[in-house]
Amino acid sequence: MKLATTTGDFFKYGLNPKESIEEILNAGFKNIDYNFSYDYKNRCGLYADNWQKYADELLKMSAQKGFKFVQSHAPMGYPIKCDQNQ
Repeated sequence: MKLATTTGDFFKYGLNPKESIEEILNAGFKNIDYNFSYDYKNRCGLYADNWQKYADELLKMSAQKGFKFVQSHAPMGYPIKCDQNQ
């Protein structure tokens, strides 16, 4: 089993995914669950038009800092409520 934590735990503190990754690494984790909620809510990162460039940046960051993305979390929330507002 790999010990990991999620970037989503840091969003309530105002951190974006890359800042969250830095805090996770500072805490000693080497395995990360990338949470898509921030990107989805803000239409940035992996939900932006330039998502491929952003994905490349994350992979480069992973290689440079020696961590792995071991899983990811789909955006959570109220999908039916959001659909009704569109």
